[in-house]
Parts: sequence; C-alpha cells; structure tokens
Amino acid sequence: MPELTGDWSEQAKQLEAMGRTGDAGRLHERNNSFAEAARLFEARGDVKSALRCAVAGNDLDSPARMVAGGS
Repeated sequence: MPELTGDWSEQAKQLEAMGRTGDAGRLHERNNSFAEAARLFEARGDVKSALRCAVAGNDLDSPARMVAGGS
C-alpha cells in the first residue's frame, strides 16, 4: 500500500509505479483529471472506463481511436 501523502497526484504516481493503473486511474477520475485517467485505464485494458473518462474530459478524438483499436 502506498504511503498516504495527502497529495492525491503523488499517491496516483505511487500506485502507477506499483503497477496498479486501475487504482491510479480511479484516483485521477475522482479528481477530474480525465485525460490522465483515460490513459491509465487504456493501459490497463479497461476500454469502457477509458472511453467514459475521455468523453467526460471532452476528448472526442481518443474514443474513435480506442474503438478502432489503434494506439
């Protein structure tokens, strides 16, 4: 378990470094950092969550790429 620093972005970095991209993505999503959350969810293979975050962040190019299966 990462040390609780009080800074959510530092905690998210620790989670990502531990390979817990889903948890890091949820932390970014909770704090309205939708682009970073989408990146982390996509890296984890969770396309549904990645799409939700991309749309929430008004990124309309990423969903088309994700659905097409490209990087």
